[in-house]
Amino acid sequence: MREIHQGMPKRPTAGNVDEYIAALRQFIETTSQCEYRDLIQQHFRYNEGYLGETPTRLIPGGDAKQWAFTVLYHQTVKDIMLAPDTAEARIAQLRIALTRGSEGE
Repeated sequence: MREIHQGMPKRPTAGNVDEYIAALRQFIETTSQCEYRDLIQQHFRYNEGYLGETPTRLIPGGDAKQWAFTVLYHQTVKDIMLAPDTAEARIAQLRIALTRGSEGE
């Protein structure tokens, strides 16, 4: 998992949405072509449900926005790994969710 997450910025924030989305695109592209692709897909399809859901990690200091960003990024990766043909629509959806509110909406 450390190897797979190497290119991701350490902490998602409203200020690094473009950086995170670029890293997400790179992650999906790299993962789709690497030896771990089938393992990751199997994990999302079967292991997650079989092993049971674990609660999301609490963010020190209670930064709710960082928690939400992290959850949305991980869900987007999962959705794209399970349905690769929806990648662009899911990335667009993620961008809207992450930037709404930070632009004064």
